[in-house]
Amino acid sequence: MTGKIFEDNPMHLVVAIPTYNRLQYLKSAINSFCNQLIPDGVRLTLLISNTASTDGTFNFLKKQQIAQSNLVICNQSLEWVGGNYGGILEALPDDADWIWFMGDDDEFSSDKSISKVCNLLLQNHQNK
Repeated sequence: MTGKIFEDNPMHLVVAIPTYNRLQYLKSAINSFCNQLIPDGVRLTLLISNTASTDGTFNFLKKQQIAQSNLVICNQSLEWVGGNYGGILEALPDDADWIWFMGDDDEFSSDKSISKVCNLLLQNHQNK
């Protein structure tokens, strides 16, 4: 799958996950993300906002970041009610075309979930 609109500049999809002290669920969500088939013409980033978890999430994410070049982490507690969403806004890449919000206990239903959504986005890009 390629999109003529994005030939020189791939569509950038960011999957954003807020989390706090739910490492056991987050591991499954990350694993599900890592198993996705990424279509041609798409750049994929995983952004995780961790609001100062105390269950080992910080150290786990730091190790993941070394292994995954497409992982962006906001590991801080912001002083507003929606702190995790503020972390996502702070860390969101400027060139993101689309954002897919997920819960830290969500998983993709198949390894083609992102591919299917990106195909729809590319087909309907003119409606953006």
